[in-house]
This record gives sequence, C-alpha cells and structure tokens, in this order.
Amino acid sequence: MKFVLLLAVLAASSARAERSWQVEPGQALVTVDGPAFSAFSHRVTGTLTELDDGLVRLELKLPIASLTTGDARQDRRAVRQGEAVFEGVAKGGGDTLHFVGTLGLHGVSRPLLLDVVVSRTPAGLIAHTATVLRLRDYGVDLKSDAARIEVDARLRRPGAVAASRG
Repeated sequence: MKFVLLLAVLAASSARAERSWQVEPGQALVTVDGPAFSAFSHRVTGTLTELDDGLVRLELKLPIASLTTGDARQDRRAVRQGEAVFEGVAKGGGDTLHFVGTLGLHGVSRPLLLDVVVSRTPAGLIAHTATVLRLRDYGVDLKSDAARIEVDARLRRPGAVAASRG
C-alpha cells in the first residue's frame, strides 16, 4: 500500500513539473528600440506555468543593468538600477496567449496586455512577444517617449538538461 501511495505522489508531482517551464539561461534575448537608442540583454529570467484551471501564468524579470547599447560611454549615462518585472495570466490553448498583467519598472506598476506566441518543440517551448511602451509612464524621461520591446526565449522544464549551445 505504501508503495502505491508513493507512486501516486511521484506521478502527481511529475505531472505538475511537466506543466511548468523556465527561461533557459543564455537562450533569451530582450531588445529595446527607440528613436534615440537601441539596447539588448540576454539576462531575462522567468517561468511559464499551466495551471489546473486552464489558465497560464507568466513571470518575466530583467535586470535593468544588464541592458547594453554596445557603447560603454552611453551605457554609463543611462539609468541602470532595478529590474523590469512582468506578471500576468492568460487563458490556455492556442499558439498565441493573451496575457493580462502588470509591468513594474522604476517603482511604477502599470497594467499591460501582452500577446505571447508559443511554439512547442520536443525540447521545450520557444516564445516571442513584442510591445510598444510609453517610457514616461514608468518615470523614464527620454527625448522620445516610445520604445519597442521584444522578447525571444527558449523555455525548458525545470531540471531538464540545457539545450546545446554549439
């Protein structure tokens, strides 16, 4: 009886683990493009979790200091503190998930709708999203207000072996 109970517990925890994915380190790219600047980072982290009620939860984090323009002098002039955090929930199903959530940046949290295109592969998920933000809404004072932000990421199950980087 104890053996059957142990198998049931292991199967239940295994099923939950299969429904959660994390951004694979080094396999993500965030680009921020505005009229006056362009920056990128590979340091986005996060998880995508399919919940039992059919919803999908997404959390993404990006340390602002990891953004670089490729020009050290320009990077030193930019505000590089804190992190950007998106947390949202979408109805599951389909290749495009429509997340309703909040983006926190520079101490300001604002609602954000984010469409994420997800492709399933044998090794995990590949996700893409793009949005345009008004940076002044988040306390970022630049000559031009709008920036296009894109995120491309490979996600894998927690504990899975990382994909080849060759």
